[in-house]
Amino acid sequence: MKENKLAALSMDFAVEIVNLVRELRSKHENVIANQIGRSGTSIGANIHDNDKWHDSHRLPFTMDIDFLPIVKALKEIGYQGEFTLEVDHLLADYGPERIDEGVGVMAEAARRLATLYEEA
Repeated sequence: MKENKLAALSMDFAVEIVNLVRELRSKHENVIANQIGRSGTSIGANIHDNDKWHDSHRLPFTMDIDFLPIVKALKEIGYQGEFTLEVDHLLADYGPERIDEGVGVMAEAARRLATLYEEA
């Protein structure tokens, strides 16, 4: 199996970030440690929709972003990583009694992205 150099380098970077976060926390620098930890260990393509004005982190295909050029560009460069849906508060909007419905909506958006990627 051919090694994915980008994935290996990304994982190495994430490990270094985790070590830095531990060091910062040992010095009680928790705010910056938390921020670095969140941003530096995110491996993959973080995908969400917005209105092109605000970084609203909405479910793909629910606002104004055209995802076809994005997935075409990812396919063109040979991207083989993960797609992570960044959808702040989506499941909370459904509430505990309808969480299965919210997960289903997320799964459908993920399938739609995968289909766009495959057909690009």
